[in-house]
This record gives sequence, structure tokens and C-alpha cells, in this order.
Amino acid sequence: MRNGRLFPACLRQGWPFLIGLWFIWNSCNPAGEHPLTIAAAANLQPVMEPLRDWYDSLHHQEIKLIFNASGKITTQIVHGAPYDVFLSADMHYPEQLTIAGLTTAPPQIYTKGQLVLWSMRSQPIPSLKALTDPSVHHVALANPEAAPYGRAAIEVIRGLGLEDSLARKLVYGESVGQATQFVQSGAADLGFTSGSFRHAPSIPASAQWLVIPDSLYAPIEQGAVIIRHQNRIHPQATAFMSFLTSPPCQEIFRKYGYLPVGNE
Repeated sequence: MRNGRLFPACLRQGWPFLIGLWFIWNSCNPAGEHPLTIAAAANLQPVMEPLRDWYDSLHHQEIKLIFNASGKITTQIVHGAPYDVFLSADMHYPEQLTIAGLTTAPPQIYTKGQLVLWSMRSQPIPSLKALTDPSVHHVALANPEAAPYGRAAIEVIRGLGLEDSLARKLVYGESVGQATQFVQSGAADLGFTSGSFRHAPSIPASAQWLVIPDSLYAPIEQGAVIIRHQNRIHPQATAFMSFLTSPPCQEIFRKYGYLPVGNE
């Protein structure tokens, strides 16, 4: 069969024009202009903006950030959400995605979180006994079913033997970010959250913080994975994963209340 039968004359004559359009489109849309979409656990909200801006300055790569509870992000990925990288608040959720064949490799730990108790009141929080103070009517925490920081908070409460006495005080946010907002808005008197929110621009300097001893809860090791989309990955995904564990990046995590990983 001759080529003329395969391609009508109108298409053969138009090929140079179509090829030219293809080259123009590619020259105007380099790989770096396709956003790298990162789904990040809510505890990362304060630190991700400076990390995003710094990465963009180094690689000229636009980054789109999506924040939610780790469990909810996992469900979204299972249902086909177009995320390129997932930064979880624990190792469990990215491990489940790896088992399901939705990642390029097992998760790597990129930082370790710290659990804190905080208040908008001007008086310092003397100790965890403040949880039982009669003036404290509501204590906020993230949903432990979907948010690792909420799970850590429940572990602390149970370890202190306060589960029954605090049952009526506890109010749950969908994520650690929403639990933090409950305290900020006055809907809760105290709240369990990530130490990173101490550096959030919206939190006043007068807020009070109590770092919870890490002996009271399991280590909050936060894992990252590259999401596989029909065997395709974003060309910048691997570079971003390496960036996360670089010494300068780990120093930024430390400044935002996290514990560094790597050569500690």
C-alpha cells in the first residue's frame, strides 16, 4: 500500500505545519514549566513555602502544594489523584502505597516531627497537668484515624491515664492544621499540634508552647515517596527527593521545629 493511501493529500501537505507547531509548543513548554505537584501532610504547611521557593530558585521548577491529613492524601492517591510526590507525616501511609505498587520505591525518611501542646492564652503552660485544669474546656487534636500527629496525641493521653477524664473535652480536626485552627479561633483552649506551627506567620508571638517529651509517644518519622502514574514520573521528582535530605534542607527543617535525619 502506497503512502498516499495511508495519508490523504490534505494531511501530507499539512505535515510541515503540524511539525512546526509541535516544535514551537515544546520550546515554549520546557519540562521545568510543568508544575511538580506535591501532596504534603498538614504539619508541613509552615515549612513548605520556604522550601518550595528555595527549590524553585535552584531548579527553576514551579511547585504546586496540596495540604491535607496523610490518610486522606493516601485515599486520594489510591483513587488516582495526580500527585507527583507525597510527603507523609509518618511511614505507614507511604508504605501502604508502596505495597499497592503506586510508588517508584519504598519511602525514605525526610524528617522527624515533634509533638507540642499549645495555647493562645498569655499564661505559660506549666506541664501536661494543664489538660485537666477546670478552666480548660476543650482540647484540640487531629483525627487519629487519618493524622499521625493525632495518633501521637492519643498515645500521650492514654500514657498519662487521662483518656476517661478528657473524653468530653476532646475536639477533633480533620488534620493537624485544622486542630491548630481550633485553638487559634478560640474554639479550644489547648491543642496538640506539630512544633512547626510555632513558626507559622498566623500564630502570634504571645502564644504559649510546651514541648512534649518524646518518651511519651512513638517517634514521628515522616516518609516521602514518588508517585507512579502509569509508569511515568515527573522529571524533577527524583531531584526533589534528594533535595529533601540535603544538609541545607535539613537545617531548614530544624529551624521549623523538626528533628533532622541523616548524619545527626
